[in-house]
Amino acid sequence: MSASSSSKDRIRVLVVDDHAVVRAGLRSLLGKQTDLEVVGEAESAPGLLLETAEHLPDVVVADLRMPGEGVLDAIKTLRERWPAIGVVIFSAFDEPADVFDALEAGAAGYVLKQSSEVDLLTAVRRAHQGRRFVDASLAARVLEEGPGDAGSPDSASLSERETEVLELVARGYTGPQIAAELGVRVGTVETLRHRIRKKLGLKTRADLTRFAKSSRFRRPRR
Repeated sequence: MSASSSSKDRIRVLVVDDHAVVRAGLRSLLGKQTDLEVVGEAESAPGLLLETAEHLPDVVVADLRMPGEGVLDAIKTLRERWPAIGVVIFSAFDEPADVFDALEAGAAGYVLKQSSEVDLLTAVRRAHQGRRFVDASLAARVLEEGPGDAGSPDSASLSERETEVLELVARGYTGPQIAAELGVRVGTVETLRHRIRKKLGLKTRADLTRFAKSSRFRRPRR
């Protein structure tokens, strides 16, 4: 058996997406490569961590928004526990802010679901090498906009629910804790935080946290 086809030498990949058809497509694509091997799959952020602990893959390919605990929080936890494992985000969301958040959380790559198979395969291989890869259609926008800073955003444009989320962020609540406090799904909290950032012109989750804790955010009176 040649080195290229030896199971021991293949890059072991875990695929994570809440849609079975996407997972099946990833299994098919990755499984056809002589240097790649799919060792497991998951359909949620908590599942990502459980399956990673069980299979210890070389690379995790994960969707950005799924049920359960926030995906970005799961990636941070993964990177803290297993820093040698590379993470590639495979997403339909093409906002530079999402790329910044993913890279800040510890992802090595960000590929859009509408991109070519070559891009995804390149991202997986680079992640295994400890190198980054950002989808070509996003790279120019990401470089142009940069990580940005909070500037002087105005929270007056936020809805009552968005203000509640921002207040909890200021108090140090995590995504799951905010969801429990407000009685909503974690995915809803992720959507609200993304919407807040867009309204305030904030690029990353770190920007959002800084703004929430700053004097520029006037908290509602109780």
